[in-house]
Amino acid sequence: MPENVDVRAPALSEEITIELPSDPSLGLTARVLVAAAARHFGLDDGAVEDLRVAVSELFSNAVERGGGPVRIGVGRVEGDVVLHVSGTGPAEMAATLEHGWDPPSARFDLVRALFPNARFTPDAGGTAVITAPIET
Repeated sequence: MPENVDVRAPALSEEITIELPSDPSLGLTARVLVAAAARHFGLDDGAVEDLRVAVSELFSNAVERGGGPVRIGVGRVEGDVVLHVSGTGPAEMAATLEHGWDPPSARFDLVRALFPNARFTPDAGGTAVITAPIET
């Protein structure tokens, strides 16, 4: 693993989490949780929708690649929002590391487009942490 990759989530004073089975019918549950958590942390409607799309893509990837439970967490650290998703699939995360978070995956391209200034910290075990500056 490259030295600059650190998958530990930043120290969060508060994080809202859920663990879901790897079941495509639970994508809506993941999106609803993230939207509610983002609103709890004071994010505006645009940021809420971007996070909903991002978690939808990451959850879908987890269902396709991971097979195990998917843990999703949302929190705030000062002016950043942190989206922490475990279970996104070891094969995809390994490719992500190898290509610097630019694997040939439309899912990850979309997440990158939503959060161009974000820090992405994936690992080969299937965890992704996205830390993005968000205007409230």
